Amino acid sequence: MKVFTAFLDLLAAYDSISREKLGDTCKKLRPQYLRDIIQTMYTGCLNLLIDGDEISGEVAPNKGLKQGCPLSPLLHSLYTNDIDRFLTVQRGAATALDSVQVPHCDFADDIALTSNTAECLQFQLNKFHNYTRFKGLKLNTGKTKIMVFSKDTSAIPTFTYDCTPLELVTHFKYLGFTLTRDGSMHTAAEKMADNLRLAIARVYRTGSSKGITHKKHAMWLFQVFALTAGLYGCQVWVTFSLTYDSSITTRAHVLHLGFLQKLLGVKKGTDTHCVLHETGQMPIFFYWFRCTIRFWNNLLSSNNPLLEKIVRADLLLANRSDT
Repeated sequence: MKVFTAFLDLLAAYDSISREKLGDTCKKLRPQYLRDIIQTMYTGCLNLLIDGDEISGEVAPNKGLKQGCPLSPLLHSLYTNDIDRFLTVQRGAATALDSVQVPHCDFADDIALTSNTAECLQFQLNKFHNYTRFKGLKLNTGKTKIMVFSKDTSAIPTFTYDCTPLELVTHFKYLGFTLTRDGSMHTAAEKMADNLRLAIARVYRTGSSKGITHKKHAMWLFQVFALTAGLYGCQVWVTFSLTYDSSITTRAHVLHLGFLQKLLGVKKGTDTHCVLHETGQMPIFFYWFRCTIRFWNNLLSSNNPLLEKIVRADLLLANRSDT
C-alpha cells in the first residue's frame, strides 16, 4: 500500500500567527491563572527597532510569537490544534486497525499530510489551503515536498497547492533524520553516522585547542558532543541494529570503536571487548537499545488515545516490518 505524503513548510510560521486569534485560542486554556499569564505576555507589548545607531519609535506588533521563548513551540501547537476541523480523517493514511486513519503528523510547525491515494492527498492539500487562509498562515511552496512511500516506481501525478506545482522527491529530512521512499531506515542510519563522524572530529579539535591529554577528559568530551549525535532519532532508525551482532557492522559502531582505539593508542585489530573494558564503555548498540526502551515506555504511558491505537497497529504489523 502506498503512502502519499506532503511535507509542509509554513512561511515564517511563528511570525505569522495572529495575536488576536492566539488570544481566542488561549481562552480555552485551564487553569485561569495560566491563561492570564500567557495573555499578559502578548497584550500591550511595545517594541523598538534598532538598526546600528538608528532607533525607531515604539511599535505595537499584532502578529508573531516571541522568538527564543521556550513557550513558543507549545503556543504554535495550540494555535494549529484545530487543523482536524478542516482535514478529513477518512482520507488519511490507513493503519493495521481498520478504524484508525492518520491524516497528518505534527511537531510544532513541522506538518506532514498523509493519505493512501493521490486523489485523497490532493483533497487534503486543498483543505489545508482553506485552513491557512482561515488562520492567517502561508505555505512556502518552494520548500514543501511530496514523497510517496512505496517501492512501486510507476508514474506519480503532479500535486498542486493553490495552483502551484509541488516538487516530488525520493528522500526528505524530517525532524532531523532522512526518510526515503522505500521506507528503509538504512539511509537515516548512514546520515547519523556522518553526524557522529563530524562530532568525533569536533572532539579532536576541542581537545587539541584546550590542551586536553587525559583519557578521562577526552571520554567526557565524547559523551557530551559525539555520543549524543549518534543517538539522535535512533528510536526510529536503529530498529534493525538492536543486537550486538547486528550493530557491529554499522558505521557508527566502527567510528565509536575507532575513537576508543585511537584514545588508547592500540591497533585497529585490537579485540572490541578489550577496548570497551579498558575504557569503561558500553558498545554503542547499548545506548541505542536504552533510548528505544525509554521511547517505548513513554508510548505505553501516553494519555493520547490516537497514539495508543497507532502503537497497537504497529504491533500488528511487527512481523512484516523492521520494528
